Amino acid sequence: MPLGRTRILILLFTAAVLAAVVTFVTFDLWRRDQRAIEAAEMRATSLAAAAAEYVRGSFALADTSLRQLTLHAQRVGGVSADSSQWLPILEAARAAAPGLGSISVTDAGGVIRHSTIAAIVGQSRSTTYLFRTLSEPGPIDTLIDEPFLSPLHANRYVLPVGRRLQTASGQFDGVVVSVVTPNAFDEF
Repeated sequence: MPLGRTRILILLFTAAVLAAVVTFVTFDLWRRDQRAIEAAEMRATSLAAAAAEYVRGSFALADTSLRQLTLHAQRVGGVSADSSQWLPILEAARAAAPGLGSISVTDAGGVIRHSTIAAIVGQSRSTTYLFRTLSEPGPIDTLIDEPFLSPLHANRYVLPVGRRLQTASGQFDGVVVSVVTPNAFDEF
């Protein structure tokens, strides 16, 4: 075999081996990339499920607190009861539920009568969707209102969750509202 032909065969063999190595490495990198993407997708799905459960639990806890406060309202004589009957239970409900902001009680006219934030007592909430909807007779007992900017924290939105209050005779007596702070989930 001539020397020139041997060199060509060696070069072709070397090029074929090099092409095979490049193909193998490229395929291996692609496979690793696919595995990394699949692992990231599974982790994101798990984290989303955990975060959704945390948020759901926070709203369930808010609703449970509101249910207890509606029972308290009937025990103490409704919204018109003295603040000494309301503030301790409002503070306890707020402390027991992480992620909750203020808890307020409005009368049948929509005026805040009791709240964990003293500065908003006396303000009207009669024009809010939550109050208007819950003040009407119907099957809705619990409602989430539109988010609004917190009066206490700049650039922080809060989400009101409210429940209808009724007198012992079944008349509308006001609403009890717990404010869920979505920013509380950031830390989670």
